[in-house]
Amino acid sequence: MTILEFAEAVNEVSGNQAGIIFQSENRIKGDPQTRRPNIDRAKEVLDWSPKVSLADGLANTLTYFRTVVS
Repeated sequence: MTILEFAEAVNEVSGNQAGIIFQSENRIKGDPQTRRPNIDRAKEVLDWSPKVSLADGLANTLTYFRTVVS
């Protein structure tokens, strides 16, 4: 999943219709431009794997922050 796809998913779950703002790259020294998170180690060591879909996780997160911030 790309950052753009993630941002689109957040906008969809939150109902944000403002869109996405694209800014020029401000690279931080040593910051990788391509990330490929791997949860194999968490599965192996902790016997952990995601149990909640992205959409449900985002909805739960949004609900939490709406109650905490409001």
